[in-house]
Amino acid sequence: MADDGDRPGPCPAYQIALLNAILDAPGNIAIVATDTDYRIRHMNSVASELFNIAPQAAVGRGVLDIHAEIGVSNERFQRAVNHALQHGEYRFPQRIATATGVHHLESRLVPLRDATGAVCGYTLMASDVTAHVLAENRERKLLRAVDQSPASIIITDTNGVIEYVNTRFTLVTGYTAEEALGQRMGFMRSGLTSYETYAELWQSVVAGREWSGELQNRRKNGELYWDSVRIMPVFDARHEVTHFVSMHEDISARKATDANLRLWATVFENSAEAVMIADPDNRIISVNRAFTRITGFDADEVIGKTPNIVVLSGQDTTFLRDQRRRLETEGRWQGEIWDRRKNGEIYPKWFGITAVKDATGSLAHYVAIFSDISERKAAEARIEFLAHHDALTGLPNRVLLRDRLEQGLAHADRSHTHVALLFLDLDRFKTINDSLGHAVGDNLLRAAVGRIAACTRDTDTLSRLGGDEFVVVLTELPDAEVAATIAQKIIDAMHAPVDIDGHRLTTSFSIGISLYPEDGRDFDTLLQKADTAMYHAKDSGRNIYRFFTEQMNVHALERLMVQNRMRQALERNEFVLDYQPQIDLATDRVFGVEALIRWDNPELGRIGPDRFIPIAEECGQILALGEWALHAACRQAQAWHQAGLQLTMAVNISALQMQQPGFADTVERALAVTGFDPGKLELELTESVLLQNAEHTLDTARRLKAMGITISIDDFGTGYSSLSYLKRFAVDRIKIDRSFIRDILTDPEDAAIVRAIIQMARSLNLKTLAEGVETRAQLDYLRDEQCEEVQGYYYAQPLPPDAVGTLVGNDRKLLQRPA
Repeated sequence: MADDGDRPGPCPAYQIALLNAILDAPGNIAIVATDTDYRIRHMNSVASELFNIAPQAAVGRGVLDIHAEIGVSNERFQRAVNHALQHGEYRFPQRIATATGVHHLESRLVPLRDATGAVCGYTLMASDVTAHVLAENRERKLLRAVDQSPASIIITDTNGVIEYVNTRFTLVTGYTAEEALGQRMGFMRSGLTSYETYAELWQSVVAGREWSGELQNRRKNGELYWDSVRIMPVFDARHEVTHFVSMHEDISARKATDANLRLWATVFENSAEAVMIADPDNRIISVNRAFTRITGFDADEVIGKTPNIVVLSGQDTTFLRDQRRRLETEGRWQGEIWDRRKNGEIYPKWFGITAVKDATGSLAHYVAIFSDISERKAAEARIEFLAHHDALTGLPNRVLLRDRLEQGLAHADRSHTHVALLFLDLDRFKTINDSLGHAVGDNLLRAAVGRIAACTRDTDTLSRLGGDEFVVVLTELPDAEVAATIAQKIIDAMHAPVDIDGHRLTTSFSIGISLYPEDGRDFDTLLQKADTAMYHAKDSGRNIYRFFTEQMNVHALERLMVQNRMRQALERNEFVLDYQPQIDLATDRVFGVEALIRWDNPELGRIGPDRFIPIAEECGQILALGEWALHAACRQAQAWHQAGLQLTMAVNISALQMQQPGFADTVERALAVTGFDPGKLELELTESVLLQNAEHTLDTARRLKAMGITISIDDFGTGYSSLSYLKRFAVDRIKIDRSFIRDILTDPEDAAIVRAIIQMARSLNLKTLAEGVETRAQLDYLRDEQCEEVQGYYYAQPLPPDAVGTLVGNDRKLLQRPA
């Protein structure tokens, strides 16, 4: 205790209280004691050393005076005193600067009380915690540095259980610190990193070795990412591992960049388009494989050189100047140019060049990409040709034909001449095409084109519309006679047979002619009228030409009207069957009937088959119509049989029906549905049916014969008659066409033909039936020639079903005999 010699010493009570405080304080505590007036009465050596002041210099001085000297607020001191008086002490940190440096203190202000509890002074006890504070500061800085590290940091125990994660970890993975703490290190595994990698990792760190590598992990939201990991063991003083510290870096972006670079390198080398890169001085620095393939130059032949090595010399200077200007102003140019290969070949290419700038905006490179468009140019030319020409024959198509005709019409107006449009259709082409195949048909069309072209002038236009239809435009004609002359030349040119693939073919043209300006003043009108005239040429027997007339137009309109109404005629039950009796001349009995279809239209009245059957065949409705007729005929015949009238039923079959793959099934189905005896069914075919797709037709005929069905040849003698076909198809009956019977008594040739047919049929053991017998004289002639069967108006016209029952008795005798 140091005393101030000028002042009386402390009272005993103060001394006792101070002594108790000193005894209670640890030995390293700085102690300063004051009286109730805040004058320093004691300072121990620790305080003297800490505050760098000798005790004798401090004792007796007032704390308030000292505060005034050093600028400390006495109000704050007074609040501290009041707090200490109220609560027994006041604890507070202090930071003081002395000659020995800055010190951090943990201080207590304690009132000193005597035995009665009265305050007799105050004691300041302070411990120097500077080292601890500095250590804490260092630790906080270290923690801040770890927490704010740009890398994710994880600290685990030796079992790999997470004890710490920094903020970066939560940002990268999406897991909060609370979600991660206590988890094992591999809880973010994606399952895409191999087990061997994790085994190697763990073996390294438990052995005290550092490990680094790349792992594919999964964020909390399920997203995959690449993690570059470095794990380091932490050792204690005995060099034993106490923890593991792992540093993680999300390298997904870098991986993606690397992948993109590899991808672009692959694209660069494997691109089908040539790529050429040049420096700002326009020197080539890189080319890809496609460049070599297209130009013929290897990379080492062009690198370091200017692109002029592969550029065609003599390019248009204006073009090149415009190219350079746009490259400088817009940074790119593209277009079609012609260049040369290493072998000197000139070729077209689609060329694009871009000026690439760096981050500062300075020119860094030129990148040129180009492709050889030789094939594309050829394809475009081919497409352009096909857009206006027929692919099979190379002739102008409808588009080019229209253009040529319109030019011809304009010239005809100026020169006061005529233009003729010839519409040509190859007769019976479908039969040849179906029976011999499309290859033979195509070659026949090409041969026909050659013969037509030989008959026309260089100024004329020959066009193929499609199928077997051709059009010839004749311009600058003085009159219609020239058109007729050329049409006849074409017809005559087709008379000679055509030899194709071992087949000698004979065909002809039916030609319709329309004239400008007489028949029309535009393409569509002239084409339509020539088409109409062509149909009349076909109806007139084929192998002829016809000029258009207005009467033809009337017939064409009528034809169109019939076709349109026929579409709904079946649904409306407008078709009916009449039946013409067939008579056995040996017994004068009716042995059967032929079903003949009729059309009763509410607007047009009764329409004969000669008007609508050809139209039905052209538009394909003959299939549905023929199937209906077959069912209706079988159903009626079965009804007669059940009523006691046993008659055979003859049904006409079209060529289109016979060519259907399932025709035999259709017939079998009709018999099954109606219950009609197949042995009483006769199917009538024309001679041309036997020639079409002969093998298929033969197979169908054999199936029909196997069912017991009779097959007859209708209109015999009017088509291509072949005895071998009659034998192969096992025909049962020949029906002599009515055209021979009509003039049998007056035309020796017809009589001779009928006689020959009857004799041939007898030699082949075939029955003969004469159609169209209308007089007793015709009947007697046929009896004399030993014709076996007849039908015709002499006995009966085609009758409705009820009338047949009235005319024919149950014994099949005609109840009303002809006179």
